[in-house]
Amino acid sequence: MGHYSHVHNGSSPRPPGRLRTYDVTVMAMRAEVATIAFWRAVIAECLASLLYILFGCLATLTCTKHLDSSAHTLMVSLCFGLTVGTLVQCFQHISGAHLNPVVSLVHAVTCKVTPLRALLYAVAQTGGAVAGAAILHG
Repeated sequence: MGHYSHVHNGSSPRPPGRLRTYDVTVMAMRAEVATIAFWRAVIAECLASLLYILFGCLATLTCTKHLDSSAHTLMVSLCFGLTVGTLVQCFQHISGAHLNPVVSLVHAVTCKVTPLRALLYAVAQTGGAVAGAAILHG
């Protein structure tokens, strides 16, 4: 029991002066929230999701009226593909152009972005998608 005694008495086995991964992550999140680049990236993710849903769903609405089913499928697929390609080109340098909450989650799990950034990206992407759908509906 001597080797695992630090678990029961609450002390930490790490030597003084060394930071845990958790400590480094918390410090990074506190530092990045204070920057304008962070909030610019969150807004860019919201705008990119809004445009993706707006143009993609708009293609499904307009193509249904004028084309047969095989041409309709092709046109909608091209519209979604070209839209995501264009949005990645526009927003890659600002936020990484995740455009999808699952992509943001994977980046957080693989430590490419902080968990706070991934969470705010997911919220912004969901809000942007709802706003894009509301524009089409309204």
